[in-house]
Amino acid sequence: MTRPLYQTDESYRRTLCELDRRVDAAVPLEYYDCEDIGAKNTECTLGLCHDSIKDMQDGMYRDKGHACPHDKRFFTAEGQPTGAAPGLPSGCFFHCHIFQGTKQERQLAQQRVRVAVAAMKGGAS
Repeated sequence: MTRPLYQTDESYRRTLCELDRRVDAAVPLEYYDCEDIGAKNTECTLGLCHDSIKDMQDGMYRDKGHACPHDKRFFTAEGQPTGAAPGLPSGCFFHCHIFQGTKQERQLAQQRVRVAVAAMKGGAS
């Protein structure tokens, strides 16, 4: 499955709301880092890279300033926006608080989701 690149605003809202629902439901943070050479694939239960989240997306995500709550380029470990302009999602694994962060940064996953959802809802009003 190819990860979408330019997701519409409505689709982005739906996927962030699904991440928020997962935090409410106490879905544990689990992540998988594929070690297959030439077929790099990662997946995080509380991230936009999770297969069930990718299945909800339309088009290709991040074109409209969308970014995963765990991407260091766009959110601090605590979830505060960095103000960086999103570009192509190439290599998000290398900038991920889940896959490239510390144990403490991984423990803040739910908080980052909450901050991203609050920012999205604040911008939608």
